[in-house]
Amino acid sequence: MLSYFAILAFSCWIRPGGAQVDAASLSTVKSAFETSKVVPDVIPSFDPTALLDVVFVDPFTNDTVHVTPGMELTANREFRILMPAARGLCCSANEPLAETANKPQFFVSFSDNSVAEQTFVLAMVDPDAPTPQNRSLSQIRHFLAGDIKVAGGSSNHSQLVNASVPLTAYLNPSPPAGSDAHRYTILLFPQPDNFDHTALDLVNASVDASRLSFNLTTFASSVGMGSPLAGTFFLTKGPTADSTTSGTAAASNPASAVAPSASGGTGNGNANGAGASRDFNGVALAVAVIVGILSIAFH
Repeated sequence: MLSYFAILAFSCWIRPGGAQVDAASLSTVKSAFETSKVVPDVIPSFDPTALLDVVFVDPFTNDTVHVTPGMELTANREFRILMPAARGLCCSANEPLAETANKPQFFVSFSDNSVAEQTFVLAMVDPDAPTPQNRSLSQIRHFLAGDIKVAGGSSNHSQLVNASVPLTAYLNPSPPAGSDAHRYTILLFPQPDNFDHTALDLVNASVDASRLSFNLTTFASSVGMGSPLAGTFFLTKGPTADSTTSGTAAASNPASAVAPSASGGTGNGNANGAGASRDFNGVALAVAVIVGILSIAFH
């Protein structure tokens, strides 16, 4: 895994609103993939020619989070506050509030203008399920979509949009309680001819259990996708065992996380990284406690 200081270094790679595609930026991404062992654990090699910006929206703070390679995002945050239910002042106790709860938006920056005319495949996988020490369920396919096109705008930051229904709807990260950080990896591939037909033969979109034991390299080779031209990844740990109720523990189990209700949504996150979000959560927690006490006093 990346060290704390390595993560800080990689987090300087991109800023909200886009990034210049130069040799240094591409080299930084490549180095992050190699240092974290995403290469070769997910793909055998990686030589990016474009930059992928993945943007979550934190459903609690409403902040946008631009994923930088190796940054840490939350799978769930829980408030253990007894709030008066009739008042409806805040969230209920143990309500999950994850930065990664909802499907992110995707943007690409490129120097080759031909990219704007191409069609792509987007894939997101977890190579560390159920834990980095026991990868018996890996990879879990969290998102897979073809017919991805550049929506227009600047070559420094163009949104990627779906022209068809995803083969696999977005499944938010949910590592089991106590798990070390998982490396959620997102890659952009060129889409080959006949992808829609060949991919359907390999992916059963109607069976959520088929998300398990996926191999992105094998899939890419089978459908002729070639090498990815852009990618990123983020880290997400499981909740601490002492703060997890039986309900959230079940939801954090990768095998049970493939239920249809866990898939889908829209989302983003904080441009200042996870640290700013943590500080905000502390303030929000204090405010919630005060509001709860006052509401009880005046009930």
